[in-house]
Amino acid sequence: MSIPVPTEILLDILIKLNRPTLFNVRLVSKKISQAATDILFEELSIHYGIDRSITQMRAVTGSSVRLHIHSLFIPTESFFPFSTTISTSIFAWTRRPPENYPRSQDGDPFKFTPWVDFDVISQYQLYLDTLVDLLEACVNLRSIHIALSECQRVNEVRVKGWSLMFAKVIFPKMARLGITKLNISLPFVGSALSLLSGYGTPCEPYLLKYTGQPIVFPSLKSVCIEVHSLPSMPSQEDIEVGNRMDKFLSSMPNLDSYEIANRLVQPNSLPQILPPSIVKPQLTHLLLKSIDLTEDTLEGFQDLIASIPSLTSLTLIGVVIGLPLEPENDFLSSNRIPSEEFKRPPKINWTDILPAILENLPNLNRFTFRRLMYSYRRGPRMGKIGLLMPMDGNCKNVALGNFNDIAKHYVVISPYESDHVALEEFRRKIRQRNERARPGTTFLKGQKEGESQRLAQAKSYSLWRII
Repeated sequence: MSIPVPTEILLDILIKLNRPTLFNVRLVSKKISQAATDILFEELSIHYGIDRSITQMRAVTGSSVRLHIHSLFIPTESFFPFSTTISTSIFAWTRRPPENYPRSQDGDPFKFTPWVDFDVISQYQLYLDTLVDLLEACVNLRSIHIALSECQRVNEVRVKGWSLMFAKVIFPKMARLGITKLNISLPFVGSALSLLSGYGTPCEPYLLKYTGQPIVFPSLKSVCIEVHSLPSMPSQEDIEVGNRMDKFLSSMPNLDSYEIANRLVQPNSLPQILPPSIVKPQLTHLLLKSIDLTEDTLEGFQDLIASIPSLTSLTLIGVVIGLPLEPENDFLSSNRIPSEEFKRPPKINWTDILPAILENLPNLNRFTFRRLMYSYRRGPRMGKIGLLMPMDGNCKNVALGNFNDIAKHYVVISPYESDHVALEEFRRKIRQRNERARPGTTFLKGQKEGESQRLAQAKSYSLWRII
């Protein structure tokens, strides 16, 4: 007699399988088919190209697949007249226009001559109606990820039309559908200007309910904003988007998780879209990604964290401290620096920052840190960041592959022993807080010894390299 497998265990097994295998295991039994279907269609990405996206949305709306969808990804390019052949991506969520799009005379691959798009008006209502039908059909939808395109320089009318579509219709629809998480991906901060047009001053009429009050998102609990590139100085558009985002976030009375992620570490990069003061007291989770800490930006970074003492969870990924450049050091020219050159931590260091985080966040009991590291400025104007990575005695990288593969499991990447000691102390105090809150709680041995092993490994690195 076969023993029934609990659904929770079955899902834990199936979630580790790739998509082709999941399609095959659906044939095994009705129970496995149901569980595999839940995983396969939990996240739906709308196709690029309006002909493909409308066909896809209609098919999903009319099928039982819609009942399994919990998360929906909607890129601007789903409203673009793209064919199925799309060239290499510019960055994670966007695509370059097809090769037959008009190019600029100077040959710049990112500049395109404008053209008249006669189909945009007729396609606007068709796309909008189809998208609204899909949203209403996905009764278990909880998360929406919207991504603006770099291609607004190609077809500004399409991008603005798509953005206003969300401001006028989709955002109000989201407020009624019980969406709990919203992700927004931007090529640059100013690109959200039209998307947040209803939160300018004065407030646009279409953003008001019959009561005359702005739309409120009572179910939204989590917002994540991802920005691909940051200017050296915020433009007037960036500042206006920041003001509008304040009003947008302030319309979420139950927001408790805020994430701001720069795609790349750039000189002096700090989050440009910060949570407004009215929201901070209710936040319990904060994520910051790709931050460059210098004497100019450290105070802003520390002030942001200290201004949210309610945090119980903090995630820091790719936060980089800029080391002072010493031109007389010959090691910099070869990009290979012996460990003995790093005798004392610099003025800004993780040894001091980690205890300050604990002091400012008395309720913190969970943290995820990845790639807390150091850098040197590179290039003729020191406009590029060279990350400091360890090498072995044979002047080879510690691990093979690209940077993300090398560093994805590192917490602190530092030649200074005091930084690793500070991280161990940070872990110990968080563990103490949890033990006080939950007496008798035991922690896995690996959780206590993991950083000790990395510390011992860090001491063995004889050379460091700027990459």
